[in-house]
Amino acid sequence: MPVQPQPIHSSHPTYSRIKMTKWPSIKALGWHNAVNIYDATFIREALARFIVSYANPALTRTAGENASLDIRHRVASIPVYHKLKITGKFNNGIMDTTRDAVHARPTCHDQQGRPVPARFDTVLPTVHYHAWHAITGYHVRRVRLIFTLPKKIRDEFLAGVIAPRPLA
Repeated sequence: MPVQPQPIHSSHPTYSRIKMTKWPSIKALGWHNAVNIYDATFIREALARFIVSYANPALTRTAGENASLDIRHRVASIPVYHKLKITGKFNNGIMDTTRDAVHARPTCHDQQGRPVPARFDTVLPTVHYHAWHAITGYHVRRVRLIFTLPKKIRDEFLAGVIAPRPLA
């Protein structure tokens, strides 16, 4: 009896989405602690650049850089998450499956007082959405902090724009 060929199933999900816990791991992390504990050295400057470029995508790089210098954060802290999951529904399945997880957790101590090393995962974000199949569309990045924008920042700088969630 001849062997029947097995159907080829695509390993690429038909969609993917990011799942996070309902509540943040740290409800309010101050900017100073983001720099000292998570080693997110340029978090405020990077966030200002992101806000300007996200709210005004037509700005040139120089104009966006100049506009980001005028952004002043009026919040003292941000909600921080230590893990996010990337899930996907596949062509041959009907349920979401976890494809990957990203961790950003500083050094801490367990219940016995032993040190637990920090875990900051490396990710390959795509620069161009349509370039997921080519290596040229990716950058290597270390995730130091996973957070969401506080309502105060969303209302002030991203009014009328759908605010992204989460940021890393």
